[in-house]
Amino acid sequence: MSGGHERGVTVWEIHRALAQQQYQAVCDELARLREMVEPTSHKRRERERDLEAERLRLLARLGRLGPTPRAKMG
Repeated sequence: MSGGHERGVTVWEIHRALAQQQYQAVCDELARLREMVEPTSHKRRERERDLEAERLRLLARLGRLGPTPRAKMG
């Protein structure tokens, strides 16, 4: 029974790490786009909207994962 629980915790940690990595990449790309000095084009505004939607989707995904399933002592 313990092996199944540890596997579940490991899977949770992998899902969490991947989602956080994707979230950070999207946030970095958004920041890069927003720091550009040149005038915004239609394509750039569309890309920013897409990235913002992806950022919100990843935030929701992280929220659905919930807190770590690893038991804490004390």
